[in-house]
Amino acid sequence: MGNVITCLIFILFSVQASAGAEIQLKTFLGNFRCADKLEKLIQKWNSRGEWRVDIDNKHQPIVIKSPTQKLGTWIVLEKNEKTNQIILMRVSAKTHLEVSWKENCKSSLQNIAVKKDSTRSNQQNIFDDAALEKLMALKKPGLIYAYSPQMHLSVEGIDLIKKLAKNLKINLQIVVEPLKSNELFMRGFGHHYPSLIVYSKDGNFSGIYPGRKSNAEYKSFIEGFLQ
Repeated sequence: MGNVITCLIFILFSVQASAGAEIQLKTFLGNFRCADKLEKLIQKWNSRGEWRVDIDNKHQPIVIKSPTQKLGTWIVLEKNEKTNQIILMRVSAKTHLEVSWKENCKSSLQNIAVKKDSTRSNQQNIFDDAALEKLMALKKPGLIYAYSPQMHLSVEGIDLIKKLAKNLKINLQIVVEPLKSNELFMRGFGHHYPSLIVYSKDGNFSGIYPGRKSNAEYKSFIEGFLQ
């Protein structure tokens, strides 16, 4: 009977740990010995409690992430299933803090230097977290459409999305690769071109809608989220 229960728990965690899936923090932590201290630090860092398995995670270790109350700053947890070791990270476009715990639960903090993007000063109209924050401050719903100049389907979609935004009377921000917003990148935006993400007047984001779509498909996705 015990083996059956253990098997069921393993299956449940495996399902929850599929890429992009929602997951409960306590389920992820399991019997991690320093869980209390880790959770207190997560609370101090103002996690929004919305945990998902990292969409880029394909192998061990398992990685989950959560947005914080600060736009562009995310909390990331990396777990080695074999050793039951967990590393806690707080990441933004400018900072990367990493915390690990020893056997006695004494924490070790490392401030990792973030490599500056040398192309930033040479580009115009960069859409970064500061620009995204200004959009959110308007308290109006809108669309963000990312495209690549090298992908003709994503370029062709620009006129379509412009007309749709005009008809729906909502804001539209068009972003060209490479993406500079850590907030959007951590949500999976900019991993594929074209991509569309919708945001509400309250600052909530939809999931990512990748690929070139028809007017009807875009309209259905947008209205479905904003309703």
